[in-house]
Amino acid sequence: MDSFFRYLGMELEKTLPGPEAQDTMIPPWRRDQLGDSDTTSEPIVYRDAAVLILLYRQASHMYFPLIERSEYPGPHSRQIALPGGSLEKGENAAHAAFREFEEELGVSCAEFRLLGALSPLFVPVSRFRILPFIAYSPAIPAFKPAPAEVAAWFPVDIRHIADGACRSSALVNHGEETSQAPCFLLSGRPVWGATAMVLAEFASVLGRMPSCVATDPVR
Repeated sequence: MDSFFRYLGMELEKTLPGPEAQDTMIPPWRRDQLGDSDTTSEPIVYRDAAVLILLYRQASHMYFPLIERSEYPGPHSRQIALPGGSLEKGENAAHAAFREFEEELGVSCAEFRLLGALSPLFVPVSRFRILPFIAYSPAIPAFKPAPAEVAAWFPVDIRHIADGACRSSALVNHGEETSQAPCFLLSGRPVWGATAMVLAEFASVLGRMPSCVATDPVR
């Protein structure tokens, strides 16, 4: 394991930034809806889902894939997301993240190496508790998206996550409303909501690494 992955693994074992970082990308209408209950008298019962940030090198840069979800009758239809999905009964969360990645992007996870996890994130609109994991692939994956679940995918250079210049805001649809929300602009696409909140914590963790390693991830 090279220095970048070694340092990143060590940072993931420390106290994580959690909501302090996540909240920099929280949509304004959700500020009172995070946690284990909403603003009504009835608590929300959350289901667990796992997502994966899969790092890989290509040329002199480090990337991970994001997907555009296929159209379906649900709150996250056509949204940009990290590969992932619901845990099966009795399934380990990290195993679920790898399994869902393989199902959605058609890549065997046998050679993936788990580095650690980010903080859980509650998503009231779909009643999921998101469990984000970070892993790396020693080889460049040959992605073959499953059309039923993935409309498209695109690579993200991790420097664009760490670079505050890609943070912006955009008009987004949520339910039957359209509102301004903070986002990352990645490959010309606004990445907002839960995915942006996960990536905001990832960016914060990257920012804690030694600058010589974080700015040169192929050392």
